[in-house]
Amino acid sequence: MTALQTDRAATLLSGELAAAKTYKLALSKAGVDPKASVLHRIYADHEKAAATLRELGGSEDRKQEFDTIFWDSFGYATRGSNSLSHNPDALETLRIGEEQCAAGYAYAAEDDQLTLELRALIRRRLLPQTQFHIATLERLAEGQRSRW
Repeated sequence: MTALQTDRAATLLSGELAAAKTYKLALSKAGVDPKASVLHRIYADHEKAAATLRELGGSEDRKQEFDTIFWDSFGYATRGSNSLSHNPDALETLRIGEEQCAAGYAYAAEDDQLTLELRALIRRRLLPQTQFHIATLERLAEGQRSRW
């Protein structure tokens, strides 16, 4: 891998690590909430994506930058709340983070500076998985709103 390819893979890895960290925080606030099992599956997806990106040359040495800002906002959205059940902003913030992740993957999927292997991984697994996360979070949020 060239230095540019390694840096771009590190950017994607950084986003996945930030997402996993955010879902871990969400799970700590979910408690016995029925949404916890869904959030745990999404968390596991991000952990697996991070492991795969590490294998393809992504490095954790890179300082987390702009790509993690959206994930960091989850902490602010849930500050002072020990529950996701009564916090509509929490799921919305997770969805926005997933949308930013999807946008990054869509861009990377077309980046001819990345290896064919990485672009194929993005197109076949990472981008569709992220789009599924978005749809899942939208369904959860809709269910939460309909209960109020």
